[in-house]
Amino acid sequence: MSRTLEESDGQFKVVVGYGCESREKALVVWKEMLNLLYKALDMPDYNACKYRTKRSSILRINMVDWAPILLGLLLFILLSPGLIFQIPGNTRHVEFGSFTTNGKAVLVHTLIFFVVFTLLTLAIGIHIYTGK
Repeated sequence: MSRTLEESDGQFKVVVGYGCESREKALVVWKEMLNLLYKALDMPDYNACKYRTKRSSILRINMVDWAPILLGLLLFILLSPGLIFQIPGNTRHVEFGSFTTNGKAVLVHTLIFFVVFTLLTLAIGIHIYTGK
């Protein structure tokens, strides 16, 4: 049984059929499927996706940007209502270390999280890449 990925009118579909006799032919079919998938995701083809040399250094093409993940985790911890501070507080406008919360504070801290997270990741453009 062979599987191929065909493109028609911008839509990709998997076509399953019989007639894949050899292991080499199956490997060619899978590489073709990966190339079409990479094309759909605007990535380089299968053979170029391992390593690319530039100025005598090896760069990893598919590195993961860890900035949104780490910034989201850090801001989630720091902006938890009642942990460090709370706006609006239960008895004052701003309370520090009360370990209590209310619905208004959750909404305000959610808006603060969204604004700060968006500014750091999109406007300032913080990126953290890891890889070998």
